[in-house]
Formats: sequence, C-alpha cells, structure tokens
Amino acid sequence: MGLTEQLGKAFTPTFLRPGMRKYFLKAGKAEIPYKTFGVLFYVSFVLTLLIYVLAVYPALTTHTLVVVDDSVDATLFATKELVVTGVLENKRGFTVENALITVNVYNRGRGNTEILAGTYKDRIRVDIPAKGTKSFEVSFEDVEWDRYKIDVGAINPDYRVSGLEVLRLLVFTFVSWVFVQLVIALFFMLLIYYGYDVKIYNRTKKIEKVLPDFLQFVGENLRAGMSFDQALWKAVRPEFDVLAAEIRIASKKVATGASVEKALTEFTEKYKSPTLRRSFVLITEGIRGGGRMSDIIDGVVENLRDTSNLREEIRTTSMNYVFFVSFIVMLVAPFLFAMAYQLLRLITGFTKTLGTTMTTTSFIQVSTEPAIQLPDFVNFSRLSIVIITFFATMIVSIIRSGNIRSGVKYIPLNVVVGLVVYQIAMWVFGLFFGGLQFG
Repeated sequence: MGLTEQLGKAFTPTFLRPGMRKYFLKAGKAEIPYKTFGVLFYVSFVLTLLIYVLAVYPALTTHTLVVVDDSVDATLFATKELVVTGVLENKRGFTVENALITVNVYNRGRGNTEILAGTYKDRIRVDIPAKGTKSFEVSFEDVEWDRYKIDVGAINPDYRVSGLEVLRLLVFTFVSWVFVQLVIALFFMLLIYYGYDVKIYNRTKKIEKVLPDFLQFVGENLRAGMSFDQALWKAVRPEFDVLAAEIRIASKKVATGASVEKALTEFTEKYKSPTLRRSFVLITEGIRGGGRMSDIIDGVVENLRDTSNLREEIRTTSMNYVFFVSFIVMLVAPFLFAMAYQLLRLITGFTKTLGTTMTTTSFIQVSTEPAIQLPDFVNFSRLSIVIITFFATMIVSIIRSGNIRSGVKYIPLNVVVGLVVYQIAMWVFGLFFGGLQFG
C-alpha cells in the first residue's frame, strides 16, 4: 500500500467503510478507492494553499488607513487663520501608532480648475486604535486666499500588534484554511459521488436490458434437465456483461455454503431496480413453493418483454414533447434573447437622442442613462440560456426515461448548442438591424 493510498485510508472514517464498500460494489469496485481519496487530499491541499496565498493572506496582512472624505472641512477666520479638520479611519484589526498625516492647501484662484502658485503644508502624528477612528485638526496662519483646495493623506503608519490580535490572526488563519479545504474536498467528494451514482445507474440499466435473454437461457437449461442452480450458472454469457459478473459473484456465495435464494436476494438488493427485484422475488418464491420453475421463468420473461415494449411505446409517444421542449430551449429562446438585445439597443439610442434634443431645446431634463447596460444584458442572456438548457435537459430526461440521471451526459452538449445558436442569432439580427441608428 503506497503513501497516497494510506493517506486516503487514514482520512476515511472506520464506521463509514462498510457502507462505502457496499456502495462501490454496486459500481463494480471490489475495494474502496483509497488511492483516489489520497489524490483528492493532495489536490485540495494545493488548491487551498493557492487560495490562501492569493486571497486570504493578503486580506489578513494588508492594512488600510484612510481619510473619511466627508469629514474634511476647512474654516477661514477673519484673522486669516485657516483651520482644517477631519477624521481618520483604521479599517484593520491592528493598532496604528505614529501615523504621518499630511495636509496640503493649494491656492485655486478665481477659476474652478486653475491652481495658482503657493502652498501651505503641515504634518502631524496620530495614534488610532484597531477598527477605530481619530479626529485631527491642523491650522494655518496668514492665509490670503479666498478659494483653496485641500488634500489630506495618511502615510507611513506603524502597526503595533498585541498578543490578542496575534491570537485572533492565528485563529482566523486556521479557521479559514480548514473551511476552504473542507469546501474544496466536499465539492470533489460530491463530484465523485455523482459520477459513481451515474455509473451505478448505467449498470442497473444494462442488467435490466439483458435480463429477459438471460432468464430465457435459464428456462431452456431447466427444460434440458438441469437443476436450478446449474441452469443459472450455465446461462452466463460474456455478452451479459454486468449481469454475468453478478451471477458469478452469487455462484461463489453458493459454493461457500449460502443458499441460492439468499445469494439471489443479496444480488437484487444491491441495485435499486424494481424490475430486477420483482423478477427474482417471483423466482425465489417459486423455488420455495416447489413449482415448475421453467413455466415460472417463462412467465417472468414474457412479463419483462411486455413491460419493455410498453416503455418503448410510451417513449415514442412522448417524443413530440421532447422535440417541442428542445426546439423552444435551444432555438426559440436564444433567438428571442438576441432580438431583445437589438430592441434594447434601439431603445437606448432613441432615449439618448431624445434626451439630448430635449435638453438643448427646452428646460426639460430627460435622463439618458439606460436602466440596463447592453453588456450586462448579454451576460444575463447567456446565463439564462445555460440555466434554462440545464433544467430543460432534466425535464426531457424525465419524459423519456423517468429518471434525471440518464440525461446528465447531454447537458454539456445542449448548453453549447444553445450558446452557439445565441451567437448566430446575434450575428443575424446584427446584420438586419445594425443599420438602424439614432443620433
């Protein structure tokens, strides 16, 4: 057992292992894939490290000291003394000591944009508690200007970290690291679980598909004079794939002393298949009752074929709904979104033209800013197409097979088709309506 496999086994709780082994047996895995779990740990560790270095650590160590813009005020007294007041805010959890505050006053002159020669400067040192604020006041004498511009900045602060703040930093680092890695590991675990769940579903469908043919061989072997267990084992063919493997497992259990009824019951309980369970329940009841097994199996085979034919008829009948839903989602919806984009573009241009005209010809003020920006609408359209296509594929899967999992493999293809159709529709409508401009 390698290091990766040992690591995966160490992170797997002991009380979960029996249930996990049964689950992976359904997917054709004889053992729990501890090596996969070990690789998952390494991947989650690397991703957590990257997230911590790129996002969490800078947020913990970057200290921000800002001047509250709305608080800065200046008063020019008759004695030509200019008093500048304001508030400094320490946004981080570290005490600021000896922060250098610079206050510059510029002569703006009579114009709003012209800054004339001459500047008053001053610097002060302040201390600000963690997550706190500090007021400051600076005065200048003999100010001759009546119009001025004030610039306040905070530079070169020294941060004093207390023991409590260090403890808070360490705790937050530990919690953030554990949380991020747990979220990443949970995501991969759900992804693996869903992948194996789909695999189990596909194996179940393969068993149901070949079950009538397998039981037909069993019935023929019984009529040839074999006992039931011999007829069962001799009916195994390579083309039965998953079912053949499960029957071999059941035969090994019988060879080690288990009864045929128990081995078949354990096999049917492994998979969530009413068809499989119902068929072998009838067979095991026939064994206990001592009935003519060949006739019972022939009846089961006939029932399975009738059920399969009925499902095919239902699937054929529902194809109209499938085509309708697919047509609406992958063709109509993208074209409607593309048409709505062109309509929004025309309305935006018309509104801007109308606002400009009304402003220049009258006192009426008309807002020219659209409530929805065109790039935002494009992003909204693409996201809507992805969501609609996702759920529509699920609905189609339920209509066709009665189960969502059978349609998972079609989701990426349908999403790509919907987005491609949207881009084509945008290009087509751009050719038709591109010449319509306002202003």
